[in-house]
Amino acid sequence: MRILSILVIASLFTRLTLSIQESKELKWYSFSEGLKIAKSENKKVLIDVYTDWCQWCKKMDKEVYSNSTVKNYLASKFILVKLNAESERKHIFEGREYSETELAYIFGVEGFPTTIFIREDMQPITAVPGYFPADVFMKILTFIGDDYYMKMSFDDYLERTGGLPKN
Repeated sequence: MRILSILVIASLFTRLTLSIQESKELKWYSFSEGLKIAKSENKKVLIDVYTDWCQWCKKMDKEVYSNSTVKNYLASKFILVKLNAESERKHIFEGREYSETELAYIFGVEGFPTTIFIREDMQPITAVPGYFPADVFMKILTFIGDDYYMKMSFDDYLERTGGLPKN
C-alpha cells in the first residue's frame, strides 16, 4: 500500500511539473534589450517581425510560438525579440538610432511575419519570411540553432534529417 501511495504521488508530481513547464510563456524582449542580453549570454537572437494587422503573425503566435516543443527549444537556444515593423519606437543598433520600421527595412523584411536569426556575435544569419506550422518551424530552428547552417545548405539538412514533415 505504501509503494502504491508513493507511485501515485510521484505520478501526480510529474504531471504537475509537466503542466507547469508547458504553461510557461516565452520571454520576449524589445530589440535593444534582446540584443544586449544575447551578447551577455552569448546566445543567438530570433527576431519575430510582425504588424498588428497581420493575421499570419497572429496565427504564428497562437499555433507555433505556443507549441511546447517550439517553446522549449527556443528557450534553450535563443533570446527572443518582437519587432513591430510599423512602430516608430526607437532602438540603438550598430551605434545609431533607428525606429522599428527602419530596422525591419535594414533587415530586408518585405512581408509578415518574417523571422530573423542573428549569431552570437550579432552578425545576421538569415531572414525567413512567412508562416510555418510548428513541425516545419522546428526544422528551421534546429538548422539554425544547432549550427547546421554553417556546414550545409538547408536542402542538404532536410535530406539528412528525413525532409519536411508530411501533413
